[in-house]
Amino acid sequence: MASIVSSLVYQILGPSNYDVLTSAQLADIANKIATIDSTNAWIAIFAFTFQIYFDFAGYTDMAIGLGRMMGFKFPENFDNPYVSTTISEFWRRWHQTFSVFIKNYLYFPLGGSRVKTEARKYFNLWFCFLISGLWHGAAWNFVVYGALQGIFICADKLFLKKFNERLGRIPSVFFTFLIIVLTRCFFRIERIDLSWLFIKRLFAFDFTPFHFDNNPHLYVTMLVAAFFSFFTLSKLGLKVQDKVYFTNYNNRQHSIAFVVSICAFVFCLGALNASGFSPFIYFRF
Repeated sequence: MASIVSSLVYQILGPSNYDVLTSAQLADIANKIATIDSTNAWIAIFAFTFQIYFDFAGYTDMAIGLGRMMGFKFPENFDNPYVSTTISEFWRRWHQTFSVFIKNYLYFPLGGSRVKTEARKYFNLWFCFLISGLWHGAAWNFVVYGALQGIFICADKLFLKKFNERLGRIPSVFFTFLIIVLTRCFFRIERIDLSWLFIKRLFAFDFTPFHFDNNPHLYVTMLVAAFFSFFTLSKLGLKVQDKVYFTNYNNRQHSIAFVVSICAFVFCLGALNASGFSPFIYFRF
């Protein structure tokens, strides 16, 4: 999936944050963003949102599995983050080890919530997310990304959580997901002015007809990604997840899991062989 999505995102949004760009390349990216229609803009940002999740969660799952094979037990790092009903819940589910690190070594030393004023408590929250954004790289877009996450966290505590509760579970999940998608613009695009320009194109409402046959491989991949991102919204999805990951297998179940794993491994090898090289996004941080 990563290579397919990377190709689309690269075409629309240009090189990633850590590529060296010339003025001509920046001008070309700006022109692409300024002229993109809303349909392709939404496809690109949804694609990147799914890519960064499966890229990062996949690599940590591999690390957990390899560690378990060697006798080490590493904590889970992702817990279905895109089914979160609030931004606060999202950050409890996304990159959990990093969130715990920030809480223990920054939030608590600042005083946490045990401070004299509410204003200081919210500042502590906001500042922690500001620093977490800066952790991704010394660039203003990461500062803005972290600051926005901190603002939404504070808004959760003040009023947004109550608003989401009134919406209901399913609407609040997709409302939260929309916030995540929009803030990803600042994570992916290094220049803040281009990030704002891209967001304007998202809401320009100049949608063009969608043609599935233009790139069926990409769209099928995105549908599969969306399915697994929101699978646990249903009781059946949760039941299947618990059955697969949290039950002690007997010999027969181990044999079935082994065969399925080998088939999935062969499929992945074929997909990798048929696509270009695409390194882990978080390998750069």
